[in-house]
Amino acid sequence: MEYSWFPYLHSFFRKGYSYFEMKLLLQENHGVFVSVRHLRRIANSNGLYKRKKSNIERCSDFIQSILSKTSGSHGYRLVHQQCIKNDYVISMENVRLILKVLDSQGVALRRKRQLKRREYISRGPNYIWHIDGYDKLKPFGIAIHGCIDGYSRNIIWLKAGITNNDPKVIAGYYIEAIIELRGCPKSTRSDFGTENKYVEQMQRFFHRNSMQSDKCHIYGSSTHNQRIESLWAIFRKQCAEFWIQLFKWLKHDNLFNGSVLDKNLIQFCFMELIQKDIQAFLSDWNHHKIRHNASIAAPSGRPHILHTFPELLDAEDCIYKVDEDEVDVCLDECSIINHVCDEDMYDLCNILIEEMGWIRNDDPYSTVDLYIALRNCISRELH
Repeated sequence: MEYSWFPYLHSFFRKGYSYFEMKLLLQENHGVFVSVRHLRRIANSNGLYKRKKSNIERCSDFIQSILSKTSGSHGYRLVHQQCIKNDYVISMENVRLILKVLDSQGVALRRKRQLKRREYISRGPNYIWHIDGYDKLKPFGIAIHGCIDGYSRNIIWLKAGITNNDPKVIAGYYIEAIIELRGCPKSTRSDFGTENKYVEQMQRFFHRNSMQSDKCHIYGSSTHNQRIESLWAIFRKQCAEFWIQLFKWLKHDNLFNGSVLDKNLIQFCFMELIQKDIQAFLSDWNHHKIRHNASIAAPSGRPHILHTFPELLDAEDCIYKVDEDEVDVCLDECSIINHVCDEDMYDLCNILIEEMGWIRNDDPYSTVDLYIALRNCISRELH
């Protein structure tokens, strides 16, 4: 029997959800009411198993392919998640043992890096959102901005763009999230940068009639914005480090000098690839399982589940409902940027690609060749 919702089940299965979590998501998001027992029967009849293990050699080969792209930055929990996502059924313990053989140096390095953090308390999802910019790729023209929910650690947005300094652009990210969630958080937290002023003003506008209007936005130093700083550390290891090293290599070989031309070409060639990589990181993060830690006052579980179903842990969704007309007023003050670089440069690059018969694809190293070809061609015309 065919079920129209089976693709959703397959997607949840690849993200490692338990059958109970799948049942909740199908019920909440798709209006499908089905028992855990029947769900397991449907999954098994379509070749989806939790316990029927894949060939260990094939799993080892796949893990080796992951390691070749990550420089030892992925721990066994993340690698296990990647295996499940790609339909390799293997226990977390076996992944740990394989990594111990294939990546002994990476295991040793990760074991040494243990941080003791201050206690953090949030009352429920959407009680506080932490927002901040990530500037490690900014020298190359790629500005990243993110927001994470303090309680669930669910990433609200994570965007790559041409700027993270324009308050109208940051407000655009904020309003898009509010439209999607149909409400704003009880509070937001950011550093003192001017790029956060519009978000602060919009928070105060939405909360102007509430008792907590004076506490709806909190300013503090970036180093004390604990939730998002913790996210940035993981983001660098699992996503940004590859791009940082790639662009540093271009700079080292005198193929990037920080000029307006070079930054625009980096944006044109790599922006969409980086955003796709960021989106994959966001999805993996929101669906991964945060283990229980007795020393930390924060719930364990999957960020997406914790954010969507707070009642499972007797928490309360703190979303503050907002009027659609008020959202539209704020939206008019935002900038929604849809271009990846200067529009004239974008048109010129596309013309050259078509005239020269060059091909664009998703391979970063092939894209480096395209970047160099465009740079040489345009530089000759300018000189």
